Amino acid sequence: MKAAEINGTIIACHVAGTGDQALLLLHGAFLSHASWEPQFEAFSARYCIVAPDLRGHGQSGRGGRPYSLQQFAADMVQLLDTLGVERAAVVGHSMGGMVAQELAIRYPDRLWALVLAETSYGVRSRWYEALLTDLTIPLIRYVPVAWQADLYARTLGKYTPGVEPYVRREIGELAGDPGTVWAMWQAVMRFEARGRLCQIRAPTLVLTGEHFRQTHGQGRTMARLIPDAQWAVVEGAGHMLNWDNASQFTALVLAFLGEKT
Repeated sequence: MKAAEINGTIIACHVAGTGDQALLLLHGAFLSHASWEPQFEAFSARYCIVAPDLRGHGQSGRGGRPYSLQQFAADMVQLLDTLGVERAAVVGHSMGGMVAQELAIRYPDRLWALVLAETSYGVRSRWYEALLTDLTIPLIRYVPVAWQADLYARTLGKYTPGVEPYVRREIGELAGDPGTVWAMWQAVMRFEARGRLCQIRAPTLVLTGEHFRQTHGQGRTMARLIPDAQWAVVEGAGHMLNWDNASQFTALVLAFLGEKT
């Protein structure tokens, strides 16, 4: 792991591979760069992969509250500068996909391709999305993080045995820091990109898991509103689609990127 001070906070980063093109991998909320372990070998064989722990996650610092997705995107631009990477393909999962959208909208010259995996353009874009978000706030705000970790682990681990212990371990590391968990959720709840998706200029692949129907509507909308975008479903997969069907996820991403290089 490498580490650098980025915008006042230490950002830890896994860097591997020797390819001419860079691939920036952005994990979901409360996870870390380790969420990309199923893809490390295949991706690093073709690209120089940069897999950071986003601010507040993993081995990175937890300073800089209140968090925002715009802040995380700025961190990633500074990280790429520090590593000497001018342009990268960005693959973002869940909250990492929100950060990826901010990168594509605010820093279009830094991307040569974009993959949005099991992500959202906002959790309040429609009245029913806002209602569901409001209904979950008491769970997020007042239920102990260890209990949340167990709930998310069991929910996300339905399809692949290794997912449940991984998610429980990652989120469980934040059990003693509920303030960071709440700050992260607030950043997600403030994010809204639906009206800005038309500004994305990077060729885009939108991926959703077959069994996680909650993201299918937004996935189709993103593919429709983002110019030069396509949508695909990863078979037999839930929200952790890059674990649940690692071979198909990896093949789809590599085939898409191969077309753009």
